[in-house]
Amino acid sequence: MTLEGMETLIKEGETYLITGANGFIGSSIALALFEYNQNMDVPCKIILTVRNQEKAVKKYGQVLKSKNVQLVVNDNKEKIIVPGKIDYIISTAAVTKKEIFRNYPADTLNDNIFGIYNCLELAKEKNVKGILFISSVQTYGKLQANMISEDNFGPLDCMKEETVYPESKRIGEMLSFAYYRQFGIPTKCARLFHVYGRGEEYNNGTFLSDFFNDIISDRDIVINGDGNEIRNLCYISDVVRALLFILHKGNCGEAYNVGSEFNNYSIKDWAYLLQKAAAETNHNVNIIIKNQGYSNGKILDKQIPYLEKLKQLGWKEQHVDALLNFKEMINFKRGKQDDSIRIYF
Repeated sequence: MTLEGMETLIKEGETYLITGANGFIGSSIALALFEYNQNMDVPCKIILTVRNQEKAVKKYGQVLKSKNVQLVVNDNKEKIIVPGKIDYIISTAAVTKKEIFRNYPADTLNDNIFGIYNCLELAKEKNVKGILFISSVQTYGKLQANMISEDNFGPLDCMKEETVYPESKRIGEMLSFAYYRQFGIPTKCARLFHVYGRGEEYNNGTFLSDFFNDIISDRDIVINGDGNEIRNLCYISDVVRALLFILHKGNCGEAYNVGSEFNNYSIKDWAYLLQKAAAETNHNVNIIIKNQGYSNGKILDKQIPYLEKLKQLGWKEQHVDALLNFKEMINFKRGKQDDSIRIYF
């Protein structure tokens, strides 16, 4: 794995703290930095904060034996106590599963808001060089725009359960901006569209995870609703590079879209592409469309990002062949490829 184009950004001997390091985004960043370390004379130190130590040991394995990797068990709502210097903080910890924030909305708000608050307080204490808050496309609210730029915003009804998650992200962004303005903390925000790739857990309630679960279990793909909503999919390696570009080169107190320039299709079209990938990996599944009026609390029907602001930092998308990526993910999940820490950047 190589983080191409990052040689001038990632300096030897610097320290990165990543919260939510058991999650898809957090672990992908951590493993990318770990492999990048292998070619450095003075490796970076990587501090991983997690809630579940057992899960971390299973996920990272031998990586945790490296003298350059430190594991810290910490709840989102707790103050982060880490001795020594920290150069960069990447705040990825958040409650993202739909069934959790529907059933436990207060816990979700507290977890997500205190997660970034504690990171900002640590950033102030350690006088960091940069802190990145991982936000979401859902912060944009209800929009009718054909393409979403960073200054597009629509309303959110704060008396509905589907807005618990996006409101928590809006507050996280506001806190990041406020700490920049009041304390000079070098904060940046990344608004992720849909991220996919190896390392993703297929139990988060998104349409793609549901479809992959169907394929891996040799079930037909079921679309609840008409499947006409447009979803943008960006591969995990491109996302990790984008996040590091924003952290190191982005303007403080600002937000950046992170998504794909090319992969904007309807949920129904994504299902058919996955069906093709499944067939080419010896899994024959049908597509069933039911409950045409089903809405599932969707806030934003058309999710197409405007990416010029990110591209101006030097980022360029590389892994755009979704069919190839889908096939690789299916084979990996079915144990037909080496199950190692490599993410293949």
